Amino acid sequence: MTCNIAFAVDDSADVTDNNVIVPENNQDSITKDYSGNLKSSQESIADYTQLKSKLREKKNQTLNLDKKTYKVDEPVTVNNPINLEINGNGAVIDGQSNNGFLIFAGNSLKISNVTFRNFKTTTNAAITGATSTKITITNCTFVNSTGKTNGVNILSRGSLTVKDCTFEHNQATKGSGIRIIGNGQKSSIENSVFKNNYVETEKESIIELTGNQEVTINNCIFNNNTGRAIHSYENVNARITNSKFTNMNTTYSAVLQASVIDNYESKMYLSNNLFENITNTAPRIGGGLMYNEIGEFVMTNNTFSKIRLVVNGTNRIAGGILWNRNSTATVSHNTFNVDVTCNDLLGGVLYNNIGVLKATNNTFNVNVNVSNELGGAAIYNDFDSAVNIQSKLYYGDNSFGGIKLISVKTILNTTIRNKGYISLIGAENLVRNKTAIITITAPSKIDTGMNATFTITATDKDSKEALKGVAIIKINGLTIKDSQSKTIIVTIKNGKGSTTYPLKSYSAKTHNVTAVFSKAGYDRAENSTTMTVNKVDYVMDSITFDACSEKVITINRTIKDSNGNIVSGNNKVAIKINGKTILSTTVTDGVLFAKVQLPYLPSGKLNLSIYLGENFRYNFKQISSTITIHKQNVSVTIENITQKAGQKISIKAKLTNDETKTNV
Repeated sequence: MTCNIAFAVDDSADVTDNNVIVPENNQDSITKDYSGNLKSSQESIADYTQLKSKLREKKNQTLNLDKKTYKVDEPVTVNNPINLEINGNGAVIDGQSNNGFLIFAGNSLKISNVTFRNFKTTTNAAITGATSTKITITNCTFVNSTGKTNGVNILSRGSLTVKDCTFEHNQATKGSGIRIIGNGQKSSIENSVFKNNYVETEKESIIELTGNQEVTINNCIFNNNTGRAIHSYENVNARITNSKFTNMNTTYSAVLQASVIDNYESKMYLSNNLFENITNTAPRIGGGLMYNEIGEFVMTNNTFSKIRLVVNGTNRIAGGILWNRNSTATVSHNTFNVDVTCNDLLGGVLYNNIGVLKATNNTFNVNVNVSNELGGAAIYNDFDSAVNIQSKLYYGDNSFGGIKLISVKTILNTTIRNKGYISLIGAENLVRNKTAIITITAPSKIDTGMNATFTITATDKDSKEALKGVAIIKINGLTIKDSQSKTIIVTIKNGKGSTTYPLKSYSAKTHNVTAVFSKAGYDRAENSTTMTVNKVDYVMDSITFDACSEKVITINRTIKDSNGNIVSGNNKVAIKINGKTILSTTVTDGVLFAKVQLPYLPSGKLNLSIYLGENFRYNFKQISSTITIHKQNVSVTIENITQKAGQKISIKAKLTNDETKTNV
């Protein structure tokens, strides 16, 4: 974007024609299913002519559009005190380069599930509301329209509610998305996406707020736009929360002031927002992302990541993030990750000009590339000799440990350059641990006994830098250890580390897997995932033998699972011959070793069954085979008899199994 930009005054010229829209490189994530809004037409509206006729009826009504394209040939004006609801059902209203669709001065207007496209407006917008009108726009898309002095898509002079809408590829002078003119009303913009939009002059914006009003902008995404996101002017009370401002790469031809947010003679509250991947290049920068003048400004709990500010030549950057002029600003609990390149640096993050600035509990991570003088990589508090006013700075409990002087010729002050009034209200330089963001991946499903690979990533929350450190892994709260009962330490290099761990003792269920990361200068970080362990089958060679009854046989087998791993833990085993149990035992870690004396069995081929019991790891398994029981070879031993002739004798014989040497 090539711009002519005024510095600290409101008289900038138009942008030149040398503009480039950067292609979108991410997918926005705010979506919502509005299938409940899809309503069938009770009376089909065939075309735009019929739609105009319905809109001009002087009565409260609900219009259910068909899922078709309505081609606008002229705007419709409604001046009646009515309540109108339009259910789009996926309809498209095509502006065909006309100056708007609906100018509404009734009581209330509700529009849902409509796509508005191809408007070319001048004094009005595609949808224009009067002071007395309450407008609610839900689940609508505004695309490919251009406008002039009053925006292009929505112009409201009354209360406006916008929910779950998308604004894409629009261009205007004042409000390429939305313009709200204040009349003491309250408005809100929520859960909406503004992407790939273009603003013609740097003093204007995608959302333009002017006049006495209260506006809440919550949970919105501003992505890959060319031009300022929000401009608030003259008695606006704006709250901007939980929103993302991302992927902006813009080159300016003149002084840059507030590439993202401008607040003039208004109140603004910024909280829990993300500003990421923003690069601004200009001949001079004063308030790179934000400018605040003659108002109240509160900025708390915001994150600025991958912010790059470049001034080529011999000029300077003053307030890389915020320029505060003649105003009271409170900046607290924010994290600033900024890379600055310039000739002179006067406040790499904050510049206070004849104002009151309170800066506490912030983290300043600033990479400084300065070819001449450094006057405060974090803050510059000035004395304005033209008006003979000292700026006032109250600061404390900030962390300056992330300031890196990559290239500097002359250092005036590394952290804060003060030329006005300054007061320390906390620690001079609070040593604050940084925050790491870690992830852990584990197999979503895996068989018990298999080796599981766990992979951990670790990055700095603010700079997104890949970290070096160590981590441990816990499964169900217990730290995993090696075969020597020593804790397994995962080394993290270049932001990544992994380890492989055998699951030989884990039951079939869903387990919680947690990684805990540690590194000097960082808070303990952890993250978790789940892993489902499945049961497996037993595998064991069958048992077969040829023996006689009462023989002692040796059973020696290794029990494995269906993946070839030796089974773990205690497992029940029973062996039966022709239904008669000959062994019932517990096998530990897959080793089945037993000596069993066979009972008396009939000779012949007999059935042998091995039963491996079901438990939390393994499925029940029966293994069948046959054995041969042959007849016993018996030896008879008769005791010697000594007796007189004619007397009775007792003959004693001993029957012995020749194989077992046992009595028959």
